[in-house]
Amino acid sequence: MRTPSMSRRNKLKKVITYSLLMLLCVFSLFPILWVLVSSLKMSSEIYTIPPRWIPSKFTLLHYFRVITNPDMRRAFLNSVIISSISTLITVFFGVLSAYAFSRFRFRMKTPLYYFILMTRMLPVTILIIPLYILSVRLKLLDTFLGVITIYTAIALPLAVWLFRGFFETIPVEIEEAAMIDGCSRLQTLIKVTLHLLAPGIGAVSMYVFLFSWNQFLIALVLATSPEVRPLPVELLFYMGEYSVDWGPLLAASVLMVIPPVMFFVALQGYFSKGLAEGAVIQ
Repeated sequence: MRTPSMSRRNKLKKVITYSLLMLLCVFSLFPILWVLVSSLKMSSEIYTIPPRWIPSKFTLLHYFRVITNPDMRRAFLNSVIISSISTLITVFFGVLSAYAFSRFRFRMKTPLYYFILMTRMLPVTILIIPLYILSVRLKLLDTFLGVITIYTAIALPLAVWLFRGFFETIPVEIEEAAMIDGCSRLQTLIKVTLHLLAPGIGAVSMYVFLFSWNQFLIALVLATSPEVRPLPVELLFYMGEYSVDWGPLLAASVLMVIPPVMFFVALQGYFSKGLAEGAVIQ
């Protein structure tokens, strides 16, 4: 039986818990809100010291400058192309590779699986010089094919690991029943397993898209021409040697966040379910 003192303690714990969560949310969202508000300020107010938290006059001038900039529009399209194609290729090969590791037995299966996973542990800063030399020798420097191939190669190991976890949550008996009914293994994978794997596909697609969309160092080295340059690299041109054009830079940063947010909202249900179903111990 609950006593009044126990009830008060529980209420106090809830108040403290929710207060801490609210403070954490404010701390996490503050940089985003500051960038959004600052992008709506006049240029003179952006440099005001002490900073003015709420602008005296809101303006969309900086967004207009970004949207009417042909280089920014081209960079935005480049990012969409690179991120979308990298996601599709990574998901395609990730599903096939993870299915093989999950359902088949072959020699060196475990060492090969962990070797693939270990390649993801190498930091990009170590790989950037070999990747540059390889791109030059294969004549893939400053090409969509080169950037997409490298993005896919870097994202694929973790995608394989995640997909294998999702496959482990799908009972083998379901696939065996489909094959008894006359489906081949490929038909079973397409018609049965992929439908059950939809949450995992959503979660992995979100990870790969964000990785490709936000990647900066690789694009800075391997995609320097305006025809291939993605959005993160294009933002550098608002930063000069002696000054920074903060207005358009902040506006472009806000616009850059919109596609990943829309992608996440579209796959939110799959993403949340996928995180829970993919968390299995190998």
